[in-house]
Amino acid sequence: MRVGADGASSTRVRRPGWWSTPPNADPSIGRVSAGRGAHSRHSRSGNIVPVAGRIETRLTDLGLTLPATPKLPPGATISFEWVRVRGKRAFASGHGPLAPDGTPAGPFGKVPSEVPLEAAQESAGLTALAVLASLKEAIGDLDRIVAWGIVNGYVNADPGYA
Repeated sequence: MRVGADGASSTRVRRPGWWSTPPNADPSIGRVSAGRGAHSRHSRSGNIVPVAGRIETRLTDLGLTLPATPKLPPGATISFEWVRVRGKRAFASGHGPLAPDGTPAGPFGKVPSEVPLEAAQESAGLTALAVLASLKEAIGDLDRIVAWGIVNGYVNADPGYA
């Protein structure tokens, strides 16, 4: 049940699953918004202590760790933001695989002549974690993501390899 600003209540039918709004989401925020995440608690000293959300807990349960902020080589600059938040949407730009410390992770080359398929698959997983880490930094809490619009992935593969 949802209560509107005028005090009227309405029932909203919702399909279960990862695409539905998290139960702790603030309906006034919309899909995503910049700022601190919704998960926190007060310690005995009165300080606010962040608590991992459902998605981060699940990643931990799977043995996965989000990498640190991407580190560029000395003297390198980029002319874009890794994630741009506009209204209720977050747009993630092109990412590559990152090591846990935020440095670019290899191997680099064409699949399968220079990079074995298994290494390329691991690299794709590291890339997905890099995107999630950037989203967390931009919106504060991965549980605020309620849907994915478009996801594109590209692989440097030998001609004719499928």
